[in-house]
Amino acid sequence: MSIVTGIPAGGSGHVGLGVAEFCALMLTGVLAGMHVAGPAGLNRALRSLDVGAYLRIKYALDRTMPTLARPLMLGALAAVAVVTVVAAMAGQTVTGVLGAAALLGLLITLVATLRGDLPINREMAAWEADAPPADWQRTRARWERFFAVRTVAATAAFGCVVIAVLVPG
Repeated sequence: MSIVTGIPAGGSGHVGLGVAEFCALMLTGVLAGMHVAGPAGLNRALRSLDVGAYLRIKYALDRTMPTLARPLMLGALAAVAVVTVVAAMAGQTVTGVLGAAALLGLLITLVATLRGDLPINREMAAWEADAPPADWQRTRARWERFFAVRTVAATAAFGCVVIAVLVPG
C-alpha cells in the first residue's frame, strides 16, 4: 500500500498499476455480474411469462439497460487496456498477459453484443407484443445464445483480472 495515496498497489507492487487493477476489477466485476444475472435468473423468469408480457418487459429492459451497460463496458475496456499497457511497461509479464486475456474476453463480449444481441433486440423491437411472428421463440433462443457467449466472455475477463490482482508480476 502506498503511504502517500493509501491506495493498494495490488499484486504488482506498482501503485499506478494497482489503481488500474482496482478500476479494472470493479468494472469487470460489475459487468460480469450484470451478465450473469441474465441467464441465472432474469431470462429464466421472463421465459415463464406469456409472449406479450415477455416482450413488454424485454422492450423496457432494452430501453433502459444501455444507460448502465455502455459506460460499464467502455470503462472496463479502458481500465483493462491500461492494466495491460502499464503492466507491460513495468515489466510485469504475468499481469500483462492476464490483462491481455481479460481484454480479449471483453472484446468478445463487445462483439457478441454489437453483432448478436443488439441486432436481435432491434428486430424484436419491431414486433407487436400481442402479435409476434410465429417463430418468435427461435429468435429468442438465438438472442439467448449470444447472451450466453457474452456472459461467459465477461466472466472470464473478470476472472483474469482477479488473478492479475492476486498474483504478483
